[in-house]
Amino acid sequence: MKPIISRRVHPRHEVPSMVGAVRVELLLPEAHHHGTLWDVAREGTCVLIHGDPGLELGQSLELRFRHDVVIEPICLQAELLWQKLTGVNTFAGFRFLGGALPEGTFLDDYMRMNWADH
Repeated sequence: MKPIISRRVHPRHEVPSMVGAVRVELLLPEAHHHGTLWDVAREGTCVLIHGDPGLELGQSLELRFRHDVVIEPICLQAELLWQKLTGVNTFAGFRFLGGALPEGTFLDDYMRMNWADH
């Protein structure tokens, strides 16, 4: 049996679905797609996108993260590194183009080893 090798360079933190979804908008000049934050790291993220957005590897776009209790979204430029169509949805891995995700955003809560730790 072949060992499973992760393609991820940086540790990711999965977002538990029961804590309320962080919505992600994918903004392109010709299209607008919606998804849900799957996991996050300072350097990038995985988003579960509704349907097949037809993205191309290496494509750059804006990701807009929204949470129900936070008024201002987090807007970041990102590059698509990988994607996997599941039939109904698409998992997509992005790296942030402007450097690491800044500290002090609502996404900090999801990057603890245990999301419920205070």
